[in-house]
Amino acid sequence: MKENLFMPNSIKTYSGVYFDYLKMDPDTIDINDIAHALSLIPRWLGHTANLYSVAQHCCWCHDYYIEIAEDERLERLMHDATEAYLGDCPSPLKKLLPGYKDLENKLSKVLAQKYGYNYPYSSATKFIDLQALHYEWEFIRLNDGEIDCWTSEKAEAEFLMRFSNLKKHIN
Repeated sequence: MKENLFMPNSIKTYSGVYFDYLKMDPDTIDINDIAHALSLIPRWLGHTANLYSVAQHCCWCHDYYIEIAEDERLERLMHDATEAYLGDCPSPLKKLLPGYKDLENKLSKVLAQKYGYNYPYSSATKFIDLQALHYEWEFIRLNDGEIDCWTSEKAEAEFLMRFSNLKKHIN
């Protein structure tokens, strides 16, 4: 029998699981799918000289200031995890899509509960994400790639390594 590749309200993830946007079942969410997808999703919709992935951005946010609690470092690493399922939607476009923010908030809550970090995000995490934006803008967009952009394989591995290390310390 041929597999049905098109399930209503769903996408098939890298691991082969169907993620339903209406149900958002935590059992259909996998950290390996998140890391893989984020490693292939470019910041700024790919309008850069080189691939700078959302996974690398999340690692940068995690690494920015190490002298913080482990759970906040996990929050920083995972702050864009929704993009593995929703895509990286630029802020100006998000504002034009009325239901997007609701989906993003709902999925953020599911992810935070599943993986054990805070949502809504702390003001410190929001600040670091903004710092990352300014840094990335200067060294990627304005200076045509004057930053070490990781391969998607490296970004996926680095994301998973940080996640694994944090979960060992938190649990």
